[in-house]
Amino acid sequence: SVGCIFMEILRRETLFPGRDYVQQLKLITELLGSPDDSDLDFLRSENARKYVKQLPHVQKQSFREKFPDIPPMALDLAEKMLVFDPSKRITVEEALKKPYLASLHEINEEPTCP
Repeated sequence: SVGCIFMEILRRETLFPGRDYVQQLKLITELLGSPDDSDLDFLRSENARKYVKQLPHVQKQSFREKFPDIPPMALDLAEKMLVFDPSKRITVEEALKKPYLASLHEINEEPTCP
């Protein structure tokens, strides 16, 4: 996701360096916490939903405690990008209005599709 790439640019290292999907999911849930049932509705596979639901429950970590060297405005944006359910993530339009990216957004210089 864009949130992973954004954090990897800020940190200059892989955000979730898992060896396989099991470890990858463990690393993701250790940071984001266990997803609610409603956060899994986007998964097409019932087996995938069952697998995630049976994992041990984990509390979300504080991004500020986990990444103290990253500017708070960048962490605010990253937290809104790093969300299990894609429909609950910040949109591009919303992200560009966030203070961290506002200086990069010039509406008159951006192309639009008809």
